Amino acid sequence: MRLLTMRDVRVGFPQRDLFYIDKLEVFSGEKIGLIGANGAGKSTLFRVLTDDLDALEGTITTEGEWQLFRQFDDAHPADKLDDRDLAFWQLEALWQRGPETLSGGEKTRSRLSGILNTPGDMLLLDEPTSHLDLWGIQHLSDSLYRIESFILVSHDRALLNEHCTRIWDIREGTIVDFPGNYDDYQAWLAMDLKRRAFEYEAYHEEKKRLKSVILDYKTRAGKIDRKPKNMSYSEARQRDFSTSRRSYQGRSKSLHAAAKHTQKRLEQLEEKEPPERLFTIRPSFELTNPPMNRIIAEAEHLSFGFQGFDLLFSDTSFRLLRNKKTALLGPNGCGKSVFCELLVKGHPAIRSVPKARYGYFRQEMDLIDETKSVLDNMRAISCQSEEVNRSVLARMRFFRHDVNKQASLLSGGEKIRLSFAMLFVSDANVLVLDEPTNFLDLPSLEAIENMLLDYEGTMLFVSHDRQFIDRLADERWTIEGGRLIVMDSSD
Repeated sequence: MRLLTMRDVRVGFPQRDLFYIDKLEVFSGEKIGLIGANGAGKSTLFRVLTDDLDALEGTITTEGEWQLFRQFDDAHPADKLDDRDLAFWQLEALWQRGPETLSGGEKTRSRLSGILNTPGDMLLLDEPTSHLDLWGIQHLSDSLYRIESFILVSHDRALLNEHCTRIWDIREGTIVDFPGNYDDYQAWLAMDLKRRAFEYEAYHEEKKRLKSVILDYKTRAGKIDRKPKNMSYSEARQRDFSTSRRSYQGRSKSLHAAAKHTQKRLEQLEEKEPPERLFTIRPSFELTNPPMNRIIAEAEHLSFGFQGFDLLFSDTSFRLLRNKKTALLGPNGCGKSVFCELLVKGHPAIRSVPKARYGYFRQEMDLIDETKSVLDNMRAISCQSEEVNRSVLARMRFFRHDVNKQASLLSGGEKIRLSFAMLFVSDANVLVLDEPTNFLDLPSLEAIENMLLDYEGTMLFVSHDRQFIDRLADERWTIEGGRLIVMDSSD
């Protein structure tokens, strides 16, 4: 069954086009991952498909019953759940409290449980993993196996890989339609980048060669057109009527004609754009005066809780090891953010080595001075060279004029990227990152991930992104029942 047909569709707003679709069709049984940078138009496309917004032009035909899960919605579908669904999503106790008492993660679970239990032919999911912990994401993934057809917007690459057999990427004013999952698409993009780099190099060399040939033809013709230095003007005039001069003239015309022909070939060369630059300059970690101690921070018998509430941690011990990247895991509300605060700001039971300098990332992004430009924010905190500052900004996808933009004008995602860039060039030698991947588009997430893979210091991070954890973590700590459980340790 054909569920969707789009022809000659232009999506955007009167003041700004977002993208154009020549032709796209969706059939029953297809599971599509919709990706693109923040602001590319993913949520806007969902609004168009559900008749909440008109396309600027074109024809859109939908069939069957469509359901939409919005990223920001306070709907509370209590009437759509039975006891089995409530148990599956662990909502029994929460349900009795009422919607006004639910956390962000609990609201998301509640809304997901309702819409995934609602019959329909096509399900549109806009960032369904927002606010979910690892347990919630796994339950969402398990539930998606029961959904026949959907279009999924998500920055969770594991979810895209597990379920999607088709990728739509909104980029450069159009939609790239790729048959495969997210990793397949990234591999294709990498091969395409290599191809474009090869084609650009070949184009550049051919352009250079043709210019050299043209110059040679013109130089040789010019020498023929000029009279010899040792010949008088009267002799030159006499040569105009000689057979030898006619021969000279013929050679000159041939060379000028060859130059003209070669110039035409040069103009007809298919122009190739240079591929994206890869910035490989890395900060010098030695400038951060890193500690040489094997144990960077440790605690024995740490207990902590807020007055009037149960203890978050009870008799907890840990060792944070030098140059290890440690993932701090656990369900929503278990105390991960509190643990990060205690480590960075200090607690009598926690001992850090004197040379440990913590770089702390949290969603408040209090590192940024909004009165300064992007580059001036970097300069204010950096212990690195200007070249490194600019290279790190480029790796964080701040290009050309972006570096001079005032920080107050940055989007939320741009501020997150700038905060990371500032941490990388600061004198911090221990990074503590609390949910660094929240609200990032996939290109930004992967840029930060690649920078962290290169990071030479010690790192503790909180994340619910499974692929992010798998790629970065040397150790995994889990908070369960007020205790810290250390896993995957080489200690």
